[in-house]
Amino acid sequence: MIHYLKNTDNKMNTFELIVRKAWVWLIFALPVVAVAQSASRPDIAQVEDYIKHSALVGFEWVDQPLSRILLLRNSRTTCLIRFISYHRANDSRPPTSFNTGEASQFAVYEVAQLTVHRSGIVVGPTIRKELSYRGLRGLGRLAFDVGDSDIRCGRERYSWLFPTGLLLKEEQNDVLIAPTNWQSFNDVRLNNPKLRWYQRDQQMQRSIIIIPMEDLPY
Repeated sequence: MIHYLKNTDNKMNTFELIVRKAWVWLIFALPVVAVAQSASRPDIAQVEDYIKHSALVGFEWVDQPLSRILLLRNSRTTCLIRFISYHRANDSRPPTSFNTGEASQFAVYEVAQLTVHRSGIVVGPTIRKELSYRGLRGLGRLAFDVGDSDIRCGRERYSWLFPTGLLLKEEQNDVLIAPTNWQSFNDVRLNNPKLRWYQRDQQMQRSIIIIPMEDLPY
């Protein structure tokens, strides 16, 4: 189902106002109260502003509000992921041939695995992890990041996007993600009618879906 949506939020910033209509594409063709934007991810400053009140779902990534739970389901397991903090260091420097000179970025997230039994949902132990990005070192295709920017869900790894984003790569087209407004792992209910699952758009054409926190499952 395709929806034409008009921007009616008077709190939206300039980036949102430049688009009056856009396509919204949902995995299960379910209606959702959301505003659609262009396919490109906004810059970090804009993302930080958005996640104060909304979740962003792009064609291959999701940006989740801080302290809210993101559901991720792959072929092996379902994980609950919650970012609890992030910050940027004041260590940027002029770039060189071997160093991008970007400011270091950090985040802390918690993850737990979820299993479904006849008696109900069981949440496994919560694991806390730290993420870091310290800029690229090296030349061209040999450049690498000396930090740890992998979000782990069981045996699988997903790329972190500062501040609270998760990127799905080409080989992860079958992974499902669902942003929520739950804050506690024990609050998750898979039968909540507001729960929406999204996949990576292989055509890379899906517009950004902006979902206000009040329209996420809670």
